[in-house]
Amino acid sequence: MRANKLELIQHSKEISEGANIGLYSSQFGEDVVLWHYLKNVRGAFYVDVGAHDPFRFSNTFLLHKFRNWAGINIDTDQRAIDKFVQHRGNDINLKCAVSNVCEDIEFTEFKDGAVNTADPMLRERQEGKYQKTRSYIVQTTTLTKILEDHLPDGADFRLLSVDVEGLDLKVLTGLDWKKFAPDFIAVETHGMELGRPSANATHRFLVAKGYDLISHTVVTSIYRRSDRTGGSISRFLTRIFAKLSARGRAKNLNP
Repeated sequence: MRANKLELIQHSKEISEGANIGLYSSQFGEDVVLWHYLKNVRGAFYVDVGAHDPFRFSNTFLLHKFRNWAGINIDTDQRAIDKFVQHRGNDINLKCAVSNVCEDIEFTEFKDGAVNTADPMLRERQEGKYQKTRSYIVQTTTLTKILEDHLPDGADFRLLSVDVEGLDLKVLTGLDWKKFAPDFIAVETHGMELGRPSANATHRFLVAKGYDLISHTVVTSIYRRSDRTGGSISRFLTRIFAKLSARGRAKNLNP
């Protein structure tokens, strides 16, 4: 193993010159996809719900660091907010829980803050895999309320990133889409089947709001407003699925 590492170091110059090696900070390369579409946009604004960390698993780090973007970072975990205050002091950093209504909910923190959750079913599963630190009651607010109170006047709101471990759709349904409609949305869509995306409730919701699915990376789906794109992966996948279904029906009729 040591020899392999040394060999890699010795040939690192050849690798860097001959390979397409890039930088990413997100968990599954979501920021690379977003960079592809937004790398020419400077000084725009993001809203990151369930932001977790300024660097680790961040969908917004590249845009913040290399394109002078700013934004609102939201997390229920004070540890996360402390990091954002330290490393993104010019951003708006808010400690709060986000849902579709204002109510009291139980929130559970783990040693690895990336898996914190307020979803009861997910909490039970996480407790069997990760070290729990504490549970406590928090009052939720809505994304509409947050943006009404904190979105700067004239902000070029281009990107909404949502990763709240099981309650992502509730965050989206708590937004006034007539007042706030970002160009791009990155949201966790656990259980998404690319062969039939319409089976996913979050996908159906965003399509109804005028968004097209443009990419999917493991558990995160990335959408773009329909008036910002001429093509659509979701429409393509829907056509493919319809054709496959039609073939299956024809086969059943003519065995």
